[in-house]
Amino acid sequence: MNRRDLEMHLQDLFEGCLAGEDFHSLQEELRANPQARAAYREYLHLHHALRFRSKGVDMLRVVPMDKVVERGQRRMMKQAGLAAAALIIVTATVMALVLSIPDKPTLTFTSTPGTDLIVSHNISGEEIPDGQALEPGSRLVMTHGAVELEFASGVRGIVRGPADITLLREDLLDLAQGTVWFHVPRNAVGFQVRTPRLVLTDLGTKFGIISKPGALDEVHVFSGKVEILNSKGLKKQEVLEEGQARKAGPAGRWSNIPLRRDHFLTKLPSSVKTTISLNDSVSFTTSPENEMIKETTYTFSSGAELSGFDLGKSDKLVATFSHENASIAEVTYGGVRMAPAVRSNTPGLRQTAIYYLDSPGSAGDLVVSFEGVPNGVGGSLLALSNTALGAPVATTAAAGRSVQVTSPDKNAFLVVSHVSNDHLPNASPTARDPMIPLFGGPVGSSAGGSGYMKVGLRGKVIATFSSSGGDPVTVGAVFAPHP
Repeated sequence: MNRRDLEMHLQDLFEGCLAGEDFHSLQEELRANPQARAAYREYLHLHHALRFRSKGVDMLRVVPMDKVVERGQRRMMKQAGLAAAALIIVTATVMALVLSIPDKPTLTFTSTPGTDLIVSHNISGEEIPDGQALEPGSRLVMTHGAVELEFASGVRGIVRGPADITLLREDLLDLAQGTVWFHVPRNAVGFQVRTPRLVLTDLGTKFGIISKPGALDEVHVFSGKVEILNSKGLKKQEVLEEGQARKAGPAGRWSNIPLRRDHFLTKLPSSVKTTISLNDSVSFTTSPENEMIKETTYTFSSGAELSGFDLGKSDKLVATFSHENASIAEVTYGGVRMAPAVRSNTPGLRQTAIYYLDSPGSAGDLVVSFEGVPNGVGGSLLALSNTALGAPVATTAAAGRSVQVTSPDKNAFLVVSHVSNDHLPNASPTARDPMIPLFGGPVGSSAGGSGYMKVGLRGKVIATFSSSGGDPVTVGAVFAPHP
């Protein structure tokens, strides 16, 4: 029996109209053919399901057409909602990425290694820029070194220290002090720089400005044009072109000066040589008017002779001593022993010496102890910063009013101490130029003095004192900057 005849017989059977020979044929087929029996079971299951459905029981899980349409509509709305939600998520993600990209700072800067600077902001909270950046109200103070400025507008500048700049607007910079070279592109024309004596408006150019305390401000134009206004007196205004330079006169006029390219940096140097700075100094003596006070130990108190002496951020302490008779056994500052840098080695009653102490910390008493009994002692105390650790790089001692020392570094610091047999009341040996005097006064029945100078060039340096006493002795020590 073929498949079609089998299905026709099964339909007639469940409808109750199969009889006779057809009924017997179906029975024989079901006994002999497993496939026929499987078809019979399918029809039987369908027949029972239809009967139960007529009684309200859905065994076939047949979904009516209206339900199919309703489900389709709900599925479409759900898919539309999911698509809208996905669109919202994508949009929010994109917006978050956009918002998370920080705004470009108004001004960023890069400093040369060895530069000493401080940055402060006249803003607070989240508005404070991150890293090496300035926003309007930010101030950069540089004591030493060089900085490259990069404005968001494209303006570029190289600043040489010491300098003090404040960003007032994205197109206005206040230069209280410093030597600055600027390059202003065409799209940033109108950029202004203000100093204590002038206001400069750029007209698309390269120019330099020098502003120093106690000196007249200068403008040097290397290309293009600038407009300058003297903010003092007559307030003269002028337009400068390439190759011209002016100095702001005290009456509000301008005076011609030579163009000096060598005064300015046009690119950031790879390194800046460190220069030693004198943070504070003080002098002391036990023998006013050549009075002899014989004690084996002298203490100079930070509350008396050293009043007001402040180490601040100093990293080296240097002391000079001039005394009559005896020899120094030990020197301490704040209870910490100072090391001898150089001492006089000439025979006689008068002696002079230089001592030093690294990382002195807070202020304390200076105590000098002697072997023997001196007639008196005087000297000076210096607080230095940017100095290399350890002993001086060069020392000298001579039986005379001057010493010669060879400095290995043009940025070094020379300290000199002197003593002579001067019995005049209030005798005061004075350090001659280019030295700056520190101490000058009696040390028992003799007189002592000290001074310092910054070494401008490598090589031989001569320091001299103008004393009138006999048997002079002078020593010197050269301290190098830190690497």
